[in-house]
Amino acid sequence: MKPKAPNQQAFEKRLEKLYAEFVSARSANETDDDLAQAVLEFILMRERLRRGVEARKHLWKTVDAETLCAMKTWDTDDPRFAAIEKVFKRFATGRNLDALKLLKAKITEFSAQQKQRASAPRRLKPIPELVEQIFYKNPAINAKGMQRALEQEMGKGVIDIIDNDVIYGADGKSEITISGLGARISRLRKGIRFSKAGS
Repeated sequence: MKPKAPNQQAFEKRLEKLYAEFVSARSANETDDDLAQAVLEFILMRERLRRGVEARKHLWKTVDAETLCAMKTWDTDDPRFAAIEKVFKRFATGRNLDALKLLKAKITEFSAQQKQRASAPRRLKPIPELVEQIFYKNPAINAKGMQRALEQEMGKGVIDIIDNDVIYGADGKSEITISGLGARISRLRKGIRFSKAGS
């Protein structure tokens, strides 16, 4: 009988507990080898939870093998996930310490970027203004091209993060949807046509 995956609420609750257990188990005397193994075990256990086999240990070997295979063969075109892809591949091929080293480096880099952003006094441009700026540089741009251009701006002071369909501004106020980019571009094009017609 195929195991039944838990509902989302139950999964998230159990995942919170798993994370708390992971954090509480860490100690100052822990070696990098120990930490790397603990991180890998966390990844594997998370997938066991998601697949609904937490209490069925006889299935762990099969599920773990499938998880490691997916980690090893992951190939993303999304720049946001390029680093974590490398981390997963190193864990999946037994290079645990290399994976941990890269993970630590990326966390340190991210923390430094966040600190720099927080300390840099500047006027934060709202996302719609950035969309207009990109559009007027290339009025032939389509929605997909605009999405890619905005993804390249992430972390540069205007866009904080892109989560599913929502693009959140670094100003903490502005946000737009990816699904609405086409309509925004259409309005900007109409504005150009109206301006030309009136001139």
